[in-house]
Amino acid sequence: LLLLLLLLLLLPFSVNSFVLHAVTSPPYMSTGLSSTSSSSSNVDLSSPATCSALTLQVCTSTKCSRRRSQFGLDEYSMISLLEDRAAPNPVAVEQSSCLGWCKRAPCVAVTHEEYEGRIGLVGMDESEINQRMFFNVLWEGDAERIWNAVANAVRELDEEEEDK
Repeated sequence: LLLLLLLLLLLPFSVNSFVLHAVTSPPYMSTGLSSTSSSSSNVDLSSPATCSALTLQVCTSTKCSRRRSQFGLDEYSMISLLEDRAAPNPVAVEQSSCLGWCKRAPCVAVTHEEYEGRIGLVGMDESEINQRMFFNVLWEGDAERIWNAVANAVRELDEEEEDK
């Protein structure tokens, strides 16, 4: 795992960017279906320190808000869905200004306090990994896909800490 992380850090990403793990499974569908049937909703993750290092940034810019409204959703619907999943854990869910990908709106990014910029997670498709951002997130299934990726990242980071 450590060798894989070092290899990924040497790829042509921006300075101090971070990809938790290479995507080896097929991309998840926008419905939020994953390759496993278990759900990570309301899962109490073991490490508050690892959880609190992560922040979910939900774009509430004009384009993202307009796109949500086209489907009868309010601009804070995704924030609410993600907060419901993060509830027992100290993962921050925040509104964000424009994340720069209006053509793929609405967007959600994940940051880690030890890395500059956004991070990529297993569960993102190839284009999302390249931009380190979840695209076209509207529905509950999309929130589930994001939360599954965050929960898996927390578990992997905790395992890495245990191995040290």
